[in-house]
Amino acid sequence: IDQAAMEKVEKSLHSTYVDFDDIVFARGRLPGEGEDARLEFEIEIGPLAGHTLPDGSIDFRDRKIMVGVTEGQHIATKIPAIPGEDGRNVLGEKIEPKTGKDVKIKVQGEASFDPESNRVLATKDGALSVVNNDVIKVATRVKIQSDVDYKTGNVESENNTTITGSILPGFKVNVGGDLE
Repeated sequence: IDQAAMEKVEKSLHSTYVDFDDIVFARGRLPGEGEDARLEFEIEIGPLAGHTLPDGSIDFRDRKIMVGVTEGQHIATKIPAIPGEDGRNVLGEKIEPKTGKDVKIKVQGEASFDPESNRVLATKDGALSVVNNDVIKVATRVKIQSDVDYKTGNVESENNTTITGSILPGFKVNVGGDLE
């Protein structure tokens, strides 16, 4: 509350001046919005539409749906939620900020999450897959129960891989282990 402005209002009440629109006698501040927690990936993951070739066309085979990772590789870092700034009402009283939402990290297979460092690491060589940006899985044995085509994209794995269908022309399968 601006005491000098309040005195001006009081003087104006006792005079013929009645337009109070230009007198600011109290100010507040809205609380700031917080930021939600998120995962920041250290490697490129998909599904991507593909990548642009030098001639401007798009290669739809390189979708990064399955990405090969090695033991100990840093996959992602959890960036914690950030609270907003405090607000103040016109009386100077604190208004609590809106805090960002947390994200629960879920790991499966040969992936681990360390809550102290907020890092997700591969515990063994394998193929990385990510679901909904919060479920991270590293599989030491990848099984593809279809053809390797535009649906699966090229396949990368640091371990054993089984493909029950065919590998269509132009697609690549790179594995560090056995390929069946």
